Amino acid sequence: MFHRVLLSTLGVAVLAASAASAAAGSTGVQAGHRTPPTNEYALPVLDAWGGRITYSRDQLAGLPALTPERRPRPADGASFDASAVGWYSAFGSGIGLSNIVVADNAGQTEVLVGGSTSTFGPDNYWHALSYAPAAGTYKDVFVSPYLAAGIARIELGEVDANPGQEILVGRDDGRIEVYALADKAWIRQIVTAATGLKGLEVVDLDGGGADEIVVTTTSNLYVYSAAGTLLWQAPGVGGYDVVAGQMDADGALEIAVTSGKVVDAATHAVQWTWGAGFGARLETADIDSDGKQELIAADPWYFVWAFDVDTQLPKWSISTPQDVGAIHVTDIDGDGVQEVLIGDGQWGDVKAYDAVTQALEWSIDNPEHGVTDIAVADVDADGTTELLWGSGATSTGVDRLYVVDWTTEQFEWQNIHLDGPFVGPEKADLDGDGVPEIVAASWESDSGYSSSRILVFDELFNLRAISPPIVGNFAWTGLHDLRLRDVDGDGSAEILVAADHLYDGVIEVYGFDASNSFTLKWTNATRPSGAPFHSVEVADVDGDGALEIVGGGGREHTGALGVFIYVYDYATAAEEWHSLQMGGYWDKITGLQVGNTDLDGSLEIVGMVYGGDTYVFDGTSKQLQAIVFGTGSALKLAGAAPEKIVLGNAGGAIEAYRYEQGSYPQIWQHDYGAGPVDGFGLGSGELWLGTGGTLRRVTRPGATLWQSATYGTTFGARTLGEPMSGRFLSAGSYCIVDFEVD
Repeated sequence: MFHRVLLSTLGVAVLAASAASAAAGSTGVQAGHRTPPTNEYALPVLDAWGGRITYSRDQLAGLPALTPERRPRPADGASFDASAVGWYSAFGSGIGLSNIVVADNAGQTEVLVGGSTSTFGPDNYWHALSYAPAAGTYKDVFVSPYLAAGIARIELGEVDANPGQEILVGRDDGRIEVYALADKAWIRQIVTAATGLKGLEVVDLDGGGADEIVVTTTSNLYVYSAAGTLLWQAPGVGGYDVVAGQMDADGALEIAVTSGKVVDAATHAVQWTWGAGFGARLETADIDSDGKQELIAADPWYFVWAFDVDTQLPKWSISTPQDVGAIHVTDIDGDGVQEVLIGDGQWGDVKAYDAVTQALEWSIDNPEHGVTDIAVADVDADGTTELLWGSGATSTGVDRLYVVDWTTEQFEWQNIHLDGPFVGPEKADLDGDGVPEIVAASWESDSGYSSSRILVFDELFNLRAISPPIVGNFAWTGLHDLRLRDVDGDGSAEILVAADHLYDGVIEVYGFDASNSFTLKWTNATRPSGAPFHSVEVADVDGDGALEIVGGGGREHTGALGVFIYVYDYATAAEEWHSLQMGGYWDKITGLQVGNTDLDGSLEIVGMVYGGDTYVFDGTSKQLQAIVFGTGSALKLAGAAPEKIVLGNAGGAIEAYRYEQGSYPQIWQHDYGAGPVDGFGLGSGELWLGTGGTLRRVTRPGATLWQSATYGTTFGARTLGEPMSGRFLSAGSYCIVDFEVD
């Protein structure tokens, strides 16, 4: 159990300065350590001994909150991708910021939750999970395309004539995406006037049998029909949250917003204003069995209130030791009395209070920083109710979705925090059973506080195993490349990864067996200082009958010798050779291929500097033979010997070069005009093209035959499956997607 620490104002300043100093030191010549996790005010949330730090309202008053830290990402794509049939997603940051919704989909329980590719940012994708008894875990049954306008709220409702409920995804810019719960098919988009959307409630306000859609901004309230027609609005009646229910004795429902106003749904008039406001989070429940719902409101700090809207007075208050992250009201134990569940905003607990007596019934420690949202349901069909909450969104550290048996306080499941973009996928038989496995890897894990982890799927795209963090959890710049090659000649492929150890270049080779175990088989004996590897390949480059491991480096700090290609003897792990300086001072070699490009009897090593030139070295003599000048962003060798050098470039073109009389002239170019090419795959007259977060199947002249939705930065960098095939996989910044195209 961590010791909780409440800092003085002086202590806050000292730790903040220490964190800033550590962060600055990590970028110098001498490699530093990972800085400790911080909250949205850049203050540390753990002390030097690992104790939890919480802050009071006074300590945080007046401090500027950090803006979202965003990875590079594309604009919005399509809202739905009918070609996608399977998914695996990272949970990202901000789990539960846009709600945790539990849905009954024809008897199958699903958990709907959002994720973010940004630290402290809004959710920008969502996914649906369902418990898989055979695997004993929760699997994605759907992952949405990337939504650049962040997700404010996710709710269920009846707003369409199709059978079953709909999922409504309210976006920050006021748009609401409507999906069928049954198959997640996108139905339509409702464009509302709620730019800066904060609250979303879906409820049958008028008793007509169809739900209305209530949305708020900080200053206004809007009510739309199920079809998306604006029915009425209440200017000046806004808030960060909104709820509706039968809260008084008249026949109409009431709508309450956090600004402190209660609106009659029939007359549209404000019938009551509580001057102090209703805090930041709202729920409704009949807590006294009088047939009317009370309004449960959480202040940002120190109190949760129950208001009797009928008498227009507070009913009770519950004191909290710190800020409130989330509330939920439900009869979790089935005794006929509602419980008020409160999740603390910084570390702390999830607590249950009797709604009648306000007595504390139980408390469960929250292992991560803050609670985003709380849900209660039997999500694994075991006949008992589980408690779910999201955690970690209020710090730069790990983000989790917890599933807990509240009666025993046992944690039944939690997600592994993987950080994209995903590298891969690749496909080969790893365990020698004659059936290929699919392999991908995360860039990092645990919000960058842990190293990459390797994922192995069976050929049907079911997850078999996730490795421990690579490089002993000391890969600080991420995993940059992954290849599957049989390096020991046993007929089964090994997994090669290009990364670093405290910024020094590391290549590791892992075996994977039928028991789903990973075994480290090889790593380079000497590590180039300050030069992570960004690409890797294996071949007998010098024709001596022994394999070499080839790595393309980069520069991470000024202590590095340069940007080189390295060749290591596989048998001894010793360095055999490294190239001359390639590209500019801070460049990196992201493209690396070994093949026969000139028919001289020796293999060539071809290395591409990202955004720059491509170098060709003779594998035997190691002499530089040629430079193909350009702005390369993706590299492949293609065709029969002499193999062509095919490059995707920063301008969106694919260009091919073939050896001819001592040089490599361009033999063709097709310009697709879609920004930098992240990856491509060649087929007969067609190719895969990954640009701007989407994957396209295109003809060589440039016609688009098929296009995916947008799945985040680097989607389409690698694609399993020929362009002409009907089944293929690709990966991006937060997910791996399995496609089926007729």
